[in-house]
Amino acid sequence: MTKWLICFIVLLFFISGCAMQGAEKEKVVQIGTSSRAIDYAPYYVARHNGWFEQAASKYGATVTYAEFQSIASINEAFGSGKVDIVFEAGPPAIVGKAAGMDTKIRGLGVTLTQEILVRRDSGINSIQDFKGKKIAVPFGSSSHYGLMKILKPDFASFC
Repeated sequence: MTKWLICFIVLLFFISGCAMQGAEKEKVVQIGTSSRAIDYAPYYVARHNGWFEQAASKYGATVTYAEFQSIASINEAFGSGKVDIVFEAGPPAIVGKAAGMDTKIRGLGVTLTQEILVRRDSGINSIQDFKGKKIAVPFGSSSHYGLMKILKPDFASFC
């Protein structure tokens, strides 16, 4: 797993155009993320162990990190070139792509099962019981995607 992750990171540097063409100046590779969710664990393990810095140093580059508070802000930073590489969930990347961002998804780590939790006394025992109820999730998030997948078979009856 460790060797695969390092190879993947080095590949990301090449793909994103961050590899050095010469040793005249130092290149700073800016890596962004917007979450501390469990499915971001490979990113945090690599960061903690210095694997990004190891890969970057082979090309005379250093690494900086940025953590964003929202999907919109990380997609804006990526789209404007303020970050070179982004670790984010699939749905935000898809939202960015749909908005016209020139992106390529280069790896997929973990996918999580989405669950809907309700209070015991809510009277909700099935998906159909959500009809007429309000459900709040962050737009473009994995929770939003999960909710749409859960509701998809019955979506027309909710409109």
